[in-house]
Amino acid sequence: MATIVTPAAYDNPCSEVWFDPSTLSTADPVLAEEAAISATWALWTLSGERFHGAQCWVEDYRTISGYCYIQLRQWPVVEVVQVSTIDMCDGTVVAATGVGDIVVGWCNTGDGEINVCNNSSNTLGSTGCGGASGSIVRVHYKTGNNLPPGSDRVAFRLAEEYVKAASGAACALPERITSITRQGASWTILDPQDFLQDGLTGIGPVDQWLAQAGLRSRWAAFIDPLRSVPIVASTLVGCGSEDCFSDL
Repeated sequence: MATIVTPAAYDNPCSEVWFDPSTLSTADPVLAEEAAISATWALWTLSGERFHGAQCWVEDYRTISGYCYIQLRQWPVVEVVQVSTIDMCDGTVVAATGVGDIVVGWCNTGDGEINVCNNSSNTLGSTGCGGASGSIVRVHYKTGNNLPPGSDRVAFRLAEEYVKAASGAACALPERITSITRQGASWTILDPQDFLQDGLTGIGPVDQWLAQAGLRSRWAAFIDPLRSVPIVASTLVGCGSEDCFSDL
């Protein structure tokens, strides 16, 4: 399985890469990190934006009278760390990652779903400011690594080509214009690069992985409106092996 690294040179809470940048063939650590992040981002977008390493999320859900279940939007859920309520109607501004009043008696029902009605003291019944609570349920939770086999290998291969291109060396990244000389005659060919329309890179081993990873089937999560409540906000706060919620 791929190694997940968070480069220290970036302030993004989750500048995630799918392999160790120090293994690239360059003595410039900044170039290595930039190439690793660029390659990871390219493969993440081309494969449907659904593959990732371990991540930490803080999400807000609006309560609805009679609805006890919340289907968390990120996957796969490995741990629900804390559940609290934020009153959006009292004028208090709560940081996007802060903690409100702790919900007592909530439970994790599995498959990324929690039940917030296990305790009779919970008052999560209203969606508007004129009601009894007007609460937003805030959930701090962690998701697991869902990278398919070969993710580290293809990300490394693509990043190596980025490093070569940045260094002015010959690389496998396709060129739009190709000059050819044969027996003293020279001519220029304009490559239509049709592979770009198919969401491919033009590099054989990388494109094979994209095809195997389900290039043409963008993943989507279906949320049953009878089993969950609307999501208000979703914040990625960290990734990898870091303890994102150590201060809770």
